[in-house]
Amino acid sequence: MNGIESAVFDLDADRHARAQGRMLDIHRDSGQAALHAAGLHEQFRAKVHPGGEALRVLDKHAHVLLEEKGFLAHRGTDGSLHVYAALRAAEDWLSTIDFTDTDAAKAALSNHFTDWASGLRNLIVDADGELIPRLIHALPVGHRWERVPGVTLLGDAAHLMSPFAGEGANLAMIDGADLGQALAAHPGNTEAALSAYEATLFERSEKSARESAQSLETVFNDRAPQPLVDMFASFAA
Repeated sequence: MNGIESAVFDLDADRHARAQGRMLDIHRDSGQAALHAAGLHEQFRAKVHPGGEALRVLDKHAHVLLEEKGFLAHRGTDGSLHVYAALRAAEDWLSTIDFTDTDAAKAALSNHFTDWASGLRNLIVDADGELIPRLIHALPVGHRWERVPGVTLLGDAAHLMSPFAGEGANLAMIDGADLGQALAAHPGNTEAALSAYEATLFERSEKSARESAQSLETVFNDRAPQPLVDMFASFAA
């Protein structure tokens, strides 16, 4: 980028090395800004899933509480449905389940939803793919570090947060764009470039981390899903 040589090291052998997530909401002010900076926005637009932002919020009895356009759904362009079942549990709870035994894992997970509508529980029971356990990790809101000469961080390494602000991939993309632009703007002065980059990084990631933490509490709430419905309704007000 801008005539600056770079090397990329990837721990995974290829994109099939581990199970990936599905559709991403690439935000205009972060992920899309990075795509513009890289000259890739038109190619991105060609791959956008039309209608992919439709959303329904159901209660555990499968009653529709909200049906809106303008948010995120996880239906793939091939018609497949990618489902996340999420709950609060002890940190070591996942270690008590053998996820290599899919039927046993389904039974253990569905036991947490016994009073839910059968149609919703069947999203677990009838899933035709493997169940992939994922813990939710987050760094403290406002996490930052003192400058270390010659090195910096970006993406989840810099500001790991829950997925409930939809910012993980977006921040990683705009971090990369900002870092590249800072290096280009300070030729021969890497420390000035990294200091400028981190100043922007810290302010932006703290805001997103706070939103993520607040959204997590909205989703995992004793009154759920009503707080989530109220939040979406406030957007349309």
